[in-house]
Amino acid sequence: MATFLWFKACFSILVLKCVDMQNSLAQVRKSSFENCNKTEAVLVGNNLTFSPNPLVLHPDIDYNIGPTITFYGRMTVLRKMPSHDNERIEFLNSFVLSADNTTTELCQILPLDFCHVADVCKILSDRFSHIPFCPILFHNGTTPTPWNCLCPFQPGTYIMPNLQYMVNDFIIPFRLRADFKVIVKIKENGVPVGCFSFEFLVRKRVEDLNGT
Repeated sequence: MATFLWFKACFSILVLKCVDMQNSLAQVRKSSFENCNKTEAVLVGNNLTFSPNPLVLHPDIDYNIGPTITFYGRMTVLRKMPSHDNERIEFLNSFVLSADNTTTELCQILPLDFCHVADVCKILSDRFSHIPFCPILFHNGTTPTPWNCLCPFQPGTYIMPNLQYMVNDFIIPFRLRADFKVIVKIKENGVPVGCFSFEFLVRKRVEDLNGT
């Protein structure tokens, strides 16, 4: 749970869109990403993704060991966010699971704070204000430097240079084969400023990576 909250707060990102089951899984090694905003965006992602894809959440050898996920990509902020100290950045998330010809919106059963991050800046402050190192780089036209992982977001490019994390929080006591679609709508003081969409697969075991 803590890992997923970190993922949402740090560009969450994490944002995911269902992959066609007819595609060759052997060719899909990264989660797919796109900007899904329907209005002019202040926040623009570029290849925000992770690997491996598919994820195997219940390995046959040891189901207590989660997958090691590598996050990478970059995000461009076109102006200061939030623009004023009393404004908030929020994420409105949709998590859709597709399996066995059935589609389920997980936000109907997940905790509210899992699908609605009401104050991203507060989460960043609570989690990162006391750590000496932020794993995100900031680039504003000069040499990339470590970001402090705190609001406000200054104009420039934020870079994830192949961050790796072992995700034991994703382990479940049964095998799961499903496609996931997650859309994160980003708002500043209630106004849309960006939208990220990812797609990824979850498979039961190594043999399923070839789509069998």
